[in-house]
Amino acid sequence: MDSRFVVPLFLAIAAPAHAGELSLADALAGVSSVRSVQTAALQRASAEAAVLQAAGAFDPDLSWTTDASGNAASGYVAGYPVDSRSTGVDMGLTVQGELPSSTTWSVSMDLGYDTTTTVSELAGDATEQVRSNWDGLVSLTVGQDLLAPLRRSDLSIRRRQAQDAADVAALQAAQAEEDALEAVADLWWTWAAAWRQTRTAEAALASAERLVGSTQALADEGQVAQLEVRRVEADRLDAERTTLQARTAERQAADALLSRLGLPFDAALTPSGSGAIAAGSLDVHDAEAQAVDADLDVAIARRQVQTEQTDLRDARATWLPSLDLSGTVGVASLADTAATAVTALGTDPLPRWGVGLSVSVPLGGRAARGAVQTASAQLGVAELAVDDAEAAARLAIRAALDDMALARASVALTTAQLDVARQTEDGEQARLEEGLTRLDDLLDARHARVQAEVAVIDAEADRARAELAVLRRLGRLGDLAATGGTR
Repeated sequence: MDSRFVVPLFLAIAAPAHAGELSLADALAGVSSVRSVQTAALQRASAEAAVLQAAGAFDPDLSWTTDASGNAASGYVAGYPVDSRSTGVDMGLTVQGELPSSTTWSVSMDLGYDTTTTVSELAGDATEQVRSNWDGLVSLTVGQDLLAPLRRSDLSIRRRQAQDAADVAALQAAQAEEDALEAVADLWWTWAAAWRQTRTAEAALASAERLVGSTQALADEGQVAQLEVRRVEADRLDAERTTLQARTAERQAADALLSRLGLPFDAALTPSGSGAIAAGSLDVHDAEAQAVDADLDVAIARRQVQTEQTDLRDARATWLPSLDLSGTVGVASLADTAATAVTALGTDPLPRWGVGLSVSVPLGGRAARGAVQTASAQLGVAELAVDDAEAAARLAIRAALDDMALARASVALTTAQLDVARQTEDGEQARLEEGLTRLDDLLDARHARVQAEVAVIDAEADRARAELAVLRRLGRLGDLAATGGTR
C-alpha cells in the first residue's frame, strides 16, 4: 500500500467513543471491511501468487527413471545356428533446471545392468556363453544462449509480465481503498446531515405543537378567530409530515453507510463529532503538480508505459539469430558388480566429453517486424493514455478547487441568511404579541428560519464533500483518516 495510507487508523476498526454513536473516524476505520477493498486485496494477492508461480519455472526438476528390457535373437555364424537371449535394467537420476541468464543445466547419474546368454553350435559342439556386466555414468550438461545479454528468455519474460501485473494490482488496490475512503466519508456526511435535519424538523414540530396550544387558548378566550386555530393546526400537520420524511431519509442514509461497511443496521445509531475537515488554501499551479503526482490513474498509466517499453525491447530481440553453446562432461565405468561399477567412476573412470554449437537464423523476418510494429503501437497508445490521465488529473483538481471555494461561500451565505431568518422570526413573534402583525406572517417567518437551518446543514455537508474531493485529488486522504474529521 502507498505510504500515504499507512496510518494506524487502518490497522484495526476503532471502537466508537460512546455506545450507539458512530464518528467519521469510526466509519473510516472500517474501510478495510468494505467489499470492494477486500476484492481488490484478493486480486492483488492473486497477482502476487502469479509472480511466485512464474518464478517457480526456474526451480530445478528431479526425475528418476527405471527401464527393464529383454531380447531374444536367432541367426547363423559360418553356417552354424546361434541363439541369444539378453535382459537389461537401467536406472537413472537427473536434476535439471534453467537460470534467468538463459543457462540450462543437467546433472545425471545412470546405472545399468545387462546379461546376455548365447548358445551356438560350432563344429557340431553346442556351447553356451553367459556375459553380464554393470555400467555407470555421471555427466554434467550445460547449455548457454550466447545472446542472452541482448534478450530475455521466454521464462524471464513471463516472470516479468507477472511482476508488471502485480505492480498494477497493488496500485489498483490502493485506488480501491481511496475510493472506499471517499465513499464512506460521503455516506457519513449524508447521514450526519440527515440526522441534523431530523433534529431540526423535530424542533419545528414541537414549536408548531406549542403554537397550536397557545392559539387554541386565545381562541377559547375569543381573542382570535377559529380560522387561526385551523391555520396553525395545518402548519403542525405539515411539520409532522416533514419530520416523518426527515426520519426516513436519516434511516436510509444510515442503512446505506452501515451496508457499505458490512455492519448490521442500527436504528438507534447517532453520529458523533462534526466531521469537518480543512483542506486549506492552495495555489492552483502547485495543486495541479501535486494532483498529477498523487493520481493513481496516472501512476497506473505510467506503469503501463514501462511495461510497453520493455515489451518493445523484447520484440526487437526477435530479430536476433539463435546462437546456443552446449557442453557435456562425464565419466563412465564398466564392471561385473553394481558396487564396483559405482566405485570405478572415481577410481578407474572412463572420461567422456562433448561440445556443440547451434546457429539458427530466421529468414524473411515478417514475424519479427510484426512483433516490433505491434509493440510500438501499444507503446504509443500507453503514452497517450498517460497524457490523458495527467490532463484529467489537472482538470479534476481545478474543478475540485472551484467547487471547494463555492461550497465555502455557500456556507458563509447560508449562515448569514439563517441569522437574518432568526431575527426576522423573533421580530414577527414580538409584533404578533403586540398585535401589530398577523399569525400567518409569523408562520412564514418560522418556515423561512427552518429552511435556512436546513440550508446551512446542506451547505456544510457540501463543503465537507468538496474538501474531501480536494484531499482525494492531492493524495491527502491520509490527512482525513488521521484526524477522523475532528478538526
